[in-house]
Amino acid sequence: MKEDIIASVVGCDLCHAEGFTVRHNAPILAMCRTLVDAGYDPKRPLLAFRGTELAMHVKSIGYGAHYADRRRTAQANSD
Repeated sequence: MKEDIIASVVGCDLCHAEGFTVRHNAPILAMCRTLVDAGYDPKRPLLAFRGTELAMHVKSIGYGAHYADRRRTAQANSD
């Protein structure tokens, strides 16, 4: 079983995990992309907390990164 990555979400656009900080309109997905780009195993899960409450469980950061890319492509096509 892969070790969970623990992330902290602050406000509506900030996410911290593993020494990285991301500011984005979809911060958890952007953090997944950042971690994959940094060489983390894309199969690792991510648990994002807002304070002590679990805000999102991402089954794998690879999936989260893929979904972030799909959002970016959809936004570019709608502009």
